Formats: sequence, structure tokens, C-alpha cells
Amino acid sequence: MLLTLASAGAYGQVNLIARLHPGANPALIAYQYGIQYKEKAPAAPFYLFFVRAGLDPEAIQLQMATNPNVAWVEDDLKLESPEGVSGGKGGTVGAINDRNNGYALNAGVFNQIGFYKPFTLQWGRPVRIALLDTGLAPNLTSLWSRAVARYNAVEPGTLPLDVARRTDSNLNGKYDEGVGHGTFVAGLIDQISPKSLLVIARVADSDGVSSAWRLIKGLSYSVAVGAEVANISLGSPGNVPALSDVIEWAQLNGTLVIAAAGNENRDMVYDPAGISKVLAVTGVDGADRKAVFSNFHGKIESCAPATGLRSYGIGPNMVIWSGTSFAAPLVSGAVIECLRHLPAKMSVEVLFDRVEASGMNIDALNPGYQGHLGRRLWLPDLWLKIKG
Repeated sequence: MLLTLASAGAYGQVNLIARLHPGANPALIAYQYGIQYKEKAPAAPFYLFFVRAGLDPEAIQLQMATNPNVAWVEDDLKLESPEGVSGGKGGTVGAINDRNNGYALNAGVFNQIGFYKPFTLQWGRPVRIALLDTGLAPNLTSLWSRAVARYNAVEPGTLPLDVARRTDSNLNGKYDEGVGHGTFVAGLIDQISPKSLLVIARVADSDGVSSAWRLIKGLSYSVAVGAEVANISLGSPGNVPALSDVIEWAQLNGTLVIAAAGNENRDMVYDPAGISKVLAVTGVDGADRKAVFSNFHGKIESCAPATGLRSYGIGPNMVIWSGTSFAAPLVSGAVIECLRHLPAKMSVEVLFDRVEASGMNIDALNPGYQGHLGRRLWLPDLWLKIKG
């Protein structure tokens, strides 16, 4: 699920995101510029302000940037999922949502990455992985039982349910294009790390539309509740300046962010995967060749299978889907499963370097893409690298 920028329009009503210095009063700052203070991210120094129509948001940003209580201020950029266009969702398969069915249907994928089921059954400490996506379907009670924390940035105060709501946020005439995306991601995590604890953060609506602020709130919450890894199968082809500082804040507070590179078959990486402190993941096919839709770039640290994956649907049956959105949770799930077998947490900076150094070099299979796909996930090597 990768996000696309949408313009708010000149002098229309817009939201602004700001990081304030400790002790700053957001309501007072809003009053100084004739704007409205809306809300604060959970346990983090990031704030949302509303600029009503008719005011010049660029002029207000410039004025706020000179305020000694404001570290930075940026637009709240809109984001949209293109997964149904490039990559894409197939139909359902004749199997109910069940982990054992997933193992059978994804046998080729799991062999490709060196997955070893007995490893996941061994003792391990409780570790938390955050899934920042469209939420989780209500019918998956076994996954909800492992959801130790839940957050909804789209419909605040309600459960982060991944259900159809007849939503067309991008106004393209197609409803609920992103529904099931978060559930599919959660199912892949469940298959590769069945004993990890889940933080379900709904940051995109059922049409796959999100924003920088929703992502910031979801990530802030995930950090606050102790997630050691955050999987973001979302992205924007344009730069999202606010996210760089938020990602650095997350890393300093103990959370490694892993994100999808994008599905446009271009030499580029979506934000937040393009941010230096985010581990960027792209996709390959079953023969370890770049998936036809996958982005490629020297920034990418890792790759994993991204075609014809099987995972849980919002109905009773499993579904088929392709995209770098689903390569990312394979890497995230593998990382969190390895961390589960360590006696204690490790530095995020060290973890990033060890994950990046792990895996198979597949450059020889990908002429023209050498150094632009990262190393392909290989669980035995990942474990050896992480444990040191």
C-alpha cells in the first residue's frame, strides 16, 4: 500500500504539522497566527494545526518557522494506495483463514527465504511489532488475541477494524480499494512470527488513503507502547519532510521502521522507505528476479518475495495479492521473530546495520539492477547476523 501526494490547493483550508520545543503552548501558538490547534500525537512532540480557507498557509508556515518554540512546520500531505493498480489483488482461494493453510499455500515463498517453522515454536521473550495500515478484520479472533495495543487514527476512539465502509476518498469512482490490505499484512506476520505480539494501528481508510499526520500519530503510538519494529506498507512518491524527524525520533526511542519501496517499476523509493533511517524493502518473484512492478534504487536495503502471496482476507477465505507492501512484512516478521529469541532489546542502529548486511546477493540474477535491490531475505543468515 503505497501513498501518493495530493495537493490541498492554494488558500483552501489545510492542516499543518509542527514539532514544538518542550514547554511550548500549542493553543497560544495557534492564537498568534489566527489558526486552530487540533491535536497532539500520542506521547510525542508533534502537533496538528488547522488553517481555515482564505488564509495563506505558506505565509503562516514562514511566520511559524521563525517562532523560537517551533522546531519545524510542514503541510499535512495526503497519501493514497496504488496497490490495486500495480502489483495487484487476485481473488480468494479455496482455503479458510488459517496459519497452516498459509504455510501450505506459501510453501514456495517460505522455502525461498529459508523459513524454518520449528524455530518459531521455541521459547522467546515477548516482542511487539506495529502494523501501520488499514487495521485488522474483526473475524480474525486469533490475531486479535495477540493484539496487545490498538489505535485508530482514521476514526478516533473506535477499534481499528479493517472493513468496507463504501469509501471513495480519492474520488476515482472506486470504493474501498484498500480494504483488506492491513489484514493481509497481519496474516503474513502471523505466518512468519506466530508468537510475536501485535500493535494494530489503523492509519489508512478503506480506500487506502492516509496522510502524513495519521502516519505520525500511528507511529508515535507504536513507539509509546513499546513496538520494537514498525511495518509501514505505505508510501509517497514525493518527499514528505515531516517524516524524517519523526522517524529519527522513533529510532532514538527504540523502534526500527521497515517500509515498502513502491510499485511503479522506477528507479526511486517511496517515502518513508526513502528516509535514511528506514529499512527499505522491494520485491522479487519466485526466481529471485525483480518483480515487474517493484521500484529499484541504491537506497534499498532488502528484498523479499512479492508476487502471488497468500494471506488472510476480511471474509472467511484467504486471498492472493502482489506488491512490495507484502515483501515488507516478510522482512519485518523475520526480524521480529529473530528478536524474540534474543534475551534483550538491541540498539536500533545496530539492528538496522545487521539486517542490511544479511541475506543473499541476487545481483547476478538481475542484470541492470545491480546494487538497487538490496539483499534478498534469507532467514538463517538473518538470525546469524542479528544474534552476532
